[in-house]
Amino acid sequence: MKQILCYGDSNTYGYDSREFPITGKSGRYDETIRWTCLLQKDLENIAHIYEAGMGGRTTVFEDPLEYGRNGFTFLDVAFKSSEPLDLVVVMLGTNDIKDQFSASAIVIASGMERLIIRLKELISESHNPAAKILLVSPVNVTKNAQGGFYYDFSEESIIKGTQLSSLYQGIAKKYSCTFTDANQWIVPDTSDGTHFNPEGHKIFAEKISVIIRQLLNI
Repeated sequence: MKQILCYGDSNTYGYDSREFPITGKSGRYDETIRWTCLLQKDLENIAHIYEAGMGGRTTVFEDPLEYGRNGFTFLDVAFKSSEPLDLVVVMLGTNDIKDQFSASAIVIASGMERLIIRLKELISESHNPAAKILLVSPVNVTKNAQGGFYYDFSEESIIKGTQLSSLYQGIAKKYSCTFTDANQWIVPDTSDGTHFNPEGHKIFAEKISVIIRQLLNI
């Protein structure tokens, strides 16, 4: 059975934003909705999916307001607690475009490159040095249904987000990773303009499954 680690932020965690405009609180989609769980169901008896998503996670930045969001510092833990692995799916970058980090798209991509370099090192030292990497450029943020932005995002965030795809594609090519862009399939829910809705999770799971089957010949 193949072992797959899905490493990402709130859209990998399964953050449910639909109640946020009403109550100011949000929850987590259950196993019938999250794309990681739908992927597990689709690959049942073929692969095991390790969910490693966390809200607010960045590529390499320390969040001054929320502890433990640096994706680089937690990567070793996620990898070593899941190995041996056959594939690591990485989808990060959305939180990096928040105004509070004041990072350009090029700087964010440099952070992703640093993370990929470390991931390649972990793979080379692991039980399966032939493990593959699938780098996913995340869905870009938009304005919500009320015309505003979720949390610390802005018009500048949209501009930076649209630049990540080509930069990530270059990183994938440089380090022999497979690349795909989630923006070709889905858009964020209008409740906050940031997170997947149930249909988005369904579509994303279906598209990623096709890529994974091809990558792992399953």
